[in-house]
Amino acid sequence: MKTGIKKYIDYELAPLTREERLSLIEILIDEILLENWDFNDVVILIKKIEEKDLYIRQPLFEKIIYPILINEIEEENVEAIKCLIKLEPNLFAYQRKHQINEYTTWNLIEKGLEFDKSDKELLVKYEQLLRFWLDYTIHHIPDFLIFNDFEEINPERCDELLNLLETYKNTCQKLDLEKDEYRINLIEECNFHYRNYKVYLEKADKYKNYRDFLNKKTF
Repeated sequence: MKTGIKKYIDYELAPLTREERLSLIEILIDEILLENWDFNDVVILIKKIEEKDLYIRQPLFEKIIYPILINEIEEENVEAIKCLIKLEPNLFAYQRKHQINEYTTWNLIEKGLEFDKSDKELLVKYEQLLRFWLDYTIHHIPDFLIFNDFEEINPERCDELLNLLETYKNTCQKLDLEKDEYRINLIEECNFHYRNYKVYLEKADKYKNYRDFLNKKTF
């Protein structure tokens, strides 16, 4: 284990003020640069951080960890993607600071699955994200359907949601979850509303709202 890793953990555990700790970490970063950290060092640090319930300070993330992880991701390292997902708060803070939006947890997972379609850890996280999103989209039914907070629902959006639903079904199959009752019900409900909301939008002038459409339609 590199000396820089041990020192960082010691600083995080020491009874220091925030200013004292950050000052020591800035000095430590210069030492770490001389140690020539690689991806394995980042993995060891993250493991130690998780064991002791600590977190990565932003200067260390920006100057050491982020460049290493991004380089590994460019080399199609799935484990580097998992590391960056674990450091999601640091990633979002970095992107806010630099006004970029290169990665979200969603597209990191999709990128990782492009590299390895059968990675169980990423598939589990993907299923969780998709399930949360699908549930959110139908949250306000039967009054209206949500795509997201900023985009108006139209027939094309309904098609996008149907495609997303297919992705979710495929993900459940890969995880042997397609027979789970909750997921079966969610898929059926989403399929019903995505398809019917599209029909409703195409004939909206004939109904007061989507609730009225559902009440009058013969299924």
